[in-house]
Amino acid sequence: MRSRITLIPLLAALLALSAENAPAQQVATAMTRSPEQASELTRRALIFLEQGEDASDEAAKMAAYQEGEKLARQALELDDGNADAHFALFATEGRRLVLEGSVNPISLMKVNSRLDRVLELNPHHSDALAARGGMYRQLPMLLG
Repeated sequence: MRSRITLIPLLAALLALSAENAPAQQVATAMTRSPEQASELTRRALIFLEQGEDASDEAAKMAAYQEGEKLARQALELDDGNADAHFALFATEGRRLVLEGSVNPISLMKVNSRLDRVLELNPHHSDALAARGGMYRQLPMLLG
């Protein structure tokens, strides 16, 4: 009987310690999964970008670009160093702005800075390099 009484406080102390460490363990687990989760969100954002480009009507294009933009932003919250997520945000936001007809020098600078970030993270990002070339080709000399 006496050994049970001494075990109860010991068990209670062990349970308390594991409960205190649980949030730290959950944070550590979330941090290790963040890059994988960000990659999955990025993959989905790029699928929506493609769906928007393939859509035949403007409403479907807009819905796809908005969803892709939302997913890319979520991916960047998890992993700001993900060049593909930055590219997905650049592309979906840029397509949405063009579709809305709201391209202006300020929005253009913002989108261009997103492209700069992609190339800062990965100077050999083929889609970003192609997009940069396309922007230079299409922009008037004063803007580009």
